[in-house]
Amino acid sequence: MGCFACPCSSGVADVAVSLDRLALPGEIAAGWLMKKGRKVRTKRRRFFVLKVGALEYYEDEGRATLKGTIPLWPRTVVSFAPKGPDADRGKIRVKHAEAGDERDLYASSVAEAEAWVGALERLQEDCRRGGAREGYLHKRGGWSGAEYQPRWCVFDGDAVFSSYRGADDDAPTVRLDFRSGAGAVTALKRAPPGAPGASFELSGFSHPFVFACEGVRVGRRHKDIGVCFCGTPVIGADLDRMCKKHSSTHDDCIFTLHKENF
Repeated sequence: MGCFACPCSSGVADVAVSLDRLALPGEIAAGWLMKKGRKVRTKRRRFFVLKVGALEYYEDEGRATLKGTIPLWPRTVVSFAPKGPDADRGKIRVKHAEAGDERDLYASSVAEAEAWVGALERLQEDCRRGGAREGYLHKRGGWSGAEYQPRWCVFDGDAVFSSYRGADDDAPTVRLDFRSGAGAVTALKRAPPGAPGASFELSGFSHPFVFACEGVRVGRRHKDIGVCFCGTPVIGADLDRMCKKHSSTHDDCIFTLHKENF
């Protein structure tokens, strides 16, 4: 496993070794950090474990009691400011704009904070390159029966698909690790009755789940989506503006307007 830290920082090599030394098989990094609570803003020392898709924290190195999980989604942003008041030095902020969630963690030194940030950023970049995706889909199955419910869904870019009740939830209600060989995804050629868009079925549970995309952008099969229009220039200009607004190089989704005015 490689070094997580910036080589220009003093003492970082020792920190990198400690993150690697405490990690078990299947873990990327592990070590002690201080965590500030979201409701009660006090700091507590917790043992953190970095895995694909999540930063878990426990009471001790034995990992017997899981105290909580910080989801790491494709658009999660990790920031660190090495300068500032003494109380803020070594502070790591993990933030996700969609979830409106911010978590503040504190390392014992600036070097240790840099080591953690390096590991987190490298993991996020690897997930994005692997095709990690996040966004709302509509789920049918389980307790909701035949009714479609909006769910926040995440694919980690590796092999795990998770569904949450909302973007602010920590624990998924549906989770499938395709490496286990216990489940499969099947694209449905026709959307089931009541589905808002293109759909796929997720099996591997006592009851299969159907997830439906809400629009063309989420349900697309290709990066480029052509929009054809023949009409007045006023409407064409509005469509051109909307194509640019909803295009995203981050999500590999580009709307291109093909128009003919009359």
